[in-house]
Amino acid sequence: MRRQIGVGAAGIVALSILPVVGLIAPLLGGGLAGRDTDHAPERGALAGAGAGVVASLVALPLALAAGVAAAATAWPLAAAVFAGTIALVLYNTSLGALGGYAARLLATEPDEGSASAANADAAVDRLREKYLDDAVGEAEFERRLERAMRDDGDRADRDSPPGTDREPETAAERRSGR
Repeated sequence: MRRQIGVGAAGIVALSILPVVGLIAPLLGGGLAGRDTDHAPERGALAGAGAGVVASLVALPLALAAGVAAAATAWPLAAAVFAGTIALVLYNTSLGALGGYAARLLATEPDEGSASAANADAAVDRLREKYLDDAVGEAEFERRLERAMRDDGDRADRDSPPGTDREPETAAERRSGR
């Protein structure tokens, strides 16, 4: 996860110099960090937050120097600089975590084409097993198979209420081709 945090932090720092985009740089950099994690969206949020913290560390020496210089002139100004530094760290961390979470969440969504084909294949396999185990009759099998092909398998293997999906024929009749 160190690599993802480094990439995200570099993205935040690089994007923060651009006008307007710099305001959402932590969100985008956190998304870069979180997108490449191999785990749940929560891990993406951790990577994004880490990227926000590391990016804040880049600006920390400059903020501390400004705070020390401000302290020489007026303590309220120094307090404002230090409060701004804390706000910057929280801003980068929060938006980085949000970006990482969202990117990982979006990355876990299945591909539309492959998911529907896989669902249809799995539904047809389950339906075929039910047919071979005499759980559904031939007419019901054909009806559900047609629906599976039409609906991409979303509802193909739902069971009907007991006794409503069986045909009066026996397994021997079905195998003999009747």
